[in-house]
Amino acid sequence: MGNTSTQSVIYTVDGSEHMVTIPGNDKPSPSMHFINKQGNWVFEGFNSDVLMDGARNYSFMDKMGTFAYSNTGTESIQPWPLGEIVVVQTKQGKIVKKKISTDKAFFHSVATGDMNNDGLVDVVGMHMGTLSMRNGNKNFYWGVENFIPYTQNKDGSFTENQDIIADDRAWPGLHGAGAIIMADLMGDSRPELIKADYGFNADSERYSLAIFAYNPKINKYQFVKTAKELGVFSNKYQGATSIIAQDFNKDGFLDLAVATEGQLENGKPAGIVQIWWNDKDGNLSPGQSIVGQADLVQFREFEVGDVDGNGWVDIILHAGNGTSVKGLPGPNKENYLNLKYAIWLNSGGKFTQFDQDLLMNKASQTNGFNVGPKPSYIKGFLVNGKLKFYGFEQNCNKSTCNVFPSNGFNLYEATITFCNPIKPQLSVPVLRFCSGDSTKALITNSQKGDSFKWFAGEKLISGSEVTKSIKVGGKLFVIKKDSLGCEISSDTLSLTQLLSPETPTISREGNTLISSFAAKNQWYVNNTLIPGETTQKIKATDIGNYSVRAIDSNGCISGFSGSILGLITSIAKEEAGSIVIPNPFTQVVKLNFKSTLGIAADLKIYNMVGSQVGHKPNVIQNELVDLSFLPKGNYLFLLSSKSNQENQVIKVSKE
Repeated sequence: MGNTSTQSVIYTVDGSEHMVTIPGNDKPSPSMHFINKQGNWVFEGFNSDVLMDGARNYSFMDKMGTFAYSNTGTESIQPWPLGEIVVVQTKQGKIVKKKISTDKAFFHSVATGDMNNDGLVDVVGMHMGTLSMRNGNKNFYWGVENFIPYTQNKDGSFTENQDIIADDRAWPGLHGAGAIIMADLMGDSRPELIKADYGFNADSERYSLAIFAYNPKINKYQFVKTAKELGVFSNKYQGATSIIAQDFNKDGFLDLAVATEGQLENGKPAGIVQIWWNDKDGNLSPGQSIVGQADLVQFREFEVGDVDGNGWVDIILHAGNGTSVKGLPGPNKENYLNLKYAIWLNSGGKFTQFDQDLLMNKASQTNGFNVGPKPSYIKGFLVNGKLKFYGFEQNCNKSTCNVFPSNGFNLYEATITFCNPIKPQLSVPVLRFCSGDSTKALITNSQKGDSFKWFAGEKLISGSEVTKSIKVGGKLFVIKKDSLGCEISSDTLSLTQLLSPETPTISREGNTLISSFAAKNQWYVNNTLIPGETTQKIKATDIGNYSVRAIDSNGCISGFSGSILGLITSIAKEEAGSIVIPNPFTQVVKLNFKSTLGIAADLKIYNMVGSQVGHKPNVIQNELVDLSFLPKGNYLFLLSSKSNQENQVIKVSKE
């Protein structure tokens, strides 16, 4: 399984994750199929329809798990046995492979697209330039400009179709076969064939990136243009391995990213991904070069996708090396794979290497072996919207690595979550409120799966609701955790809790009631607001208990004052006989109050200065009430219904 990761393809069909991989043997082998079921990779079995080794490149033909594999054959056996072009289909959770190439060849790259405009997806292999095998004999057929095209038939079979490409050798200079892709760079709704070289870099006339476009006059693809500058290919030690087309600068036109392998001009081994900008007409100019030095990241292919969710297409290098793990040793001299070197983030068309360590697994040095998790080449894919890296590992112990299949192997997976959460927006219409009151705070952009922590007045307050009633002043902010577990804080708002005025008291001058608060007041009788009365003094015009609240200049309201009886002696009657019997009285009285008060009433007794001197609740009609404790004088009896909505005041004398 040493180099198995380099021959792996990860993809999804209806949300299910599939992995097709070929063991890294020196002889053709069956492919292996895995499906991720509920978070665990399950081995579905071997597929022996076509035996493969040395798979280098793949190109998807649809979104249902159909792709073309280019198979070089092993490079460790000379002369090379060579490989094939294979189409893999995913059907009902199983894979089916069929060889479409006519002869064995060193197929270094593969591209797919509708070349003949018949609505079917065709396949083009890139022949590396070794001798092909035709009819069991070696010959020098290398294809047309190293392209070997296969057009799809209506029954799903493929036919080698050399006539679809003009064999006019119109691309000047010497050229090697490296990487190809089919993409519509020229905006004519028909894909072009784009080729990048591997080798022959010393030729001064050589341009290493060329476009072959469909010519309707001859009904063939034909060389039309090259890049006007060499870019990365000015380094004669770099050769193309793969190409991907994407709109990297969001100008509406497809650009190219071309991966090369080899070494830098200083002799250090390194791979490079060169961005080539497209001006809409297929005129390509070299842009940024992403250099992956082999002592940090070893790669020859790559993937693209918006891994951090910022709307720009990023680059993921197929990175890692099983023979010497990368990154700095840890505190216990462990070595780690550091995945940050494989991630290049795009912002505004400029790529920057991810700047945080992403340490995957560790291996301790014991008896010359890297013991512990030590996956081989790591491949990164954007799967179901998540960036995942995969790698295989032989089953090793402290002294050796077991190579017998019965002992199995380890499959490692790491998921990278890029925290780019949306800042919660706080809406607090009222930033100043009075003590005893509260203000309402609302998060206006909450999403499904979000949870919140509220902080007010330097303290965490309970609850994670989207709305919150805030009762304290000071700093207010909220920390959101989204469905990925990423956290972000809102802006901080400053709340002011105003002091409310002191609770006033009430004094009396006859029928005039006076609040101790000189400014604005709210007056109540029997706990009902008296509308329009806001002055310090009011006349008692109703029978009942009066109270008041103070209102300061900020609109803050105090608590309720104590209640005081409104002494309205002008309407208090001296009723003899029928109400208080006798009146005047000496010791005991019998009360016969009006029927609207109910069958029982509350009796409160006040002296003539408004002080309550007696109280008897639940007095029943005609009940005898002992008032011997009262001194001689004049009194007011306040009889109230249980609801305090009905009152009767009687002026009474004691002899």
